[in-house]
Amino acid sequence: MPAKGAIPKLMFQSRDKLVLRYQLLQKDAKGNYINPVKPLPAPIADPADETGATALEVVPAQLGAYYPLRDVGAKVESITLSDDPIQGRAPSKGQRYLVAIVTARNDSGGKFGWAWSTIKATLTDQDGGDIRWNGTCLFASRDDDARADLAPGQELRVRYFFPVPPNLPLKAFGIQQSSTGRVYAYDLTNLK
Repeated sequence: MPAKGAIPKLMFQSRDKLVLRYQLLQKDAKGNYINPVKPLPAPIADPADETGATALEVVPAQLGAYYPLRDVGAKVESITLSDDPIQGRAPSKGQRYLVAIVTARNDSGGKFGWAWSTIKATLTDQDGGDIRWNGTCLFASRDDDARADLAPGQELRVRYFFPVPPNLPLKAFGIQQSSTGRVYAYDLTNLK
């Protein structure tokens, strides 16, 4: 499929190499192309593409809304700054923790193993610089590493945290399921 724009045709190839082609773009009576493929929903659809067929690479996300990743749906419940210890460690001198609580739901259709690397968390400052994630994913309400076998539709609440200088202007917290997946970015410009 094209990375951008409307999908012109759908093709299937069977084991015996028979190819079936379905022309998706068709002309109406006025000669305009119409596409029966449903457009992507907001906010995933790139507003620059009138067809709604192009997805944004970085999707502006809202707290409390589920977004589709690959095998999971995820919603960020809250993003706060904290001086409280995590796993028995207070933030280093001159730093605080940015803490994000995320609910993930198994949308894979089968059993799914959750580990610290299931969702990649990112944090950027106002200069566009990345703040390194410590690779830790904890249960939301306890300091244990979040690991679980999730049944289809089962939810899991987890916590990500980043040490940050207290006066560093932050830009966005992001989640994605893999390094090549779509990023859902939460605006942090007003986080205090």
